[in-house]
Amino acid sequence: IYLIVLILIMSLISYVLSRHLVRPLFKLRRNLQDFASGDLEARPDKKALSRGDEIGVLAQEYPNMADKIQSLIENSSQLLQDVSHELRSPLARLQIASSLIQQKLDKDLDKKEIEKMLFRIDKECGVLDDLIAEVLSYFRMQVNQDNAVKVKIDLRDLLKDLISSVAY
Repeated sequence: IYLIVLILIMSLISYVLSRHLVRPLFKLRRNLQDFASGDLEARPDKKALSRGDEIGVLAQEYPNMADKIQSLIENSSQLLQDVSHELRSPLARLQIASSLIQQKLDKDLDKKEIEKMLFRIDKECGVLDDLIAEVLSYFRMQVNQDNAVKVKIDLRDLLKDLISSVAY
């Protein structure tokens, strides 16, 4: 009978330890799986965060990690949209210049106009090349943020360049 009572006590202790240690780990695992599946808002519950043991410490580190990853994903998505827009602008101007050259070739051969359009095409190719270099530089700076260089930009010059590009 002592053996049966001992087995029951051991089973009860095992059950309590299991509930206290394993269940929170399973919950954290589910949170991680949800996060990995695309639920970027998945975070541990308050109970896990308020624990004073190693599981609580792990639960407290999880939101920091998740916030950083979520921020990186959102920033990358925004960057992709911005780069796409910025690359399409000079590409559209290249297409316009190409169409105008084709029209000039079909009508009459005004060499000065064609040279002007070819110059514009070269300029837009340079803009595309610069944009691609900036994107690559941005990604390099993200990898090594300690060496980030801040550059002052003259807004007037920037607007003048933008107006001359659009005035084509």
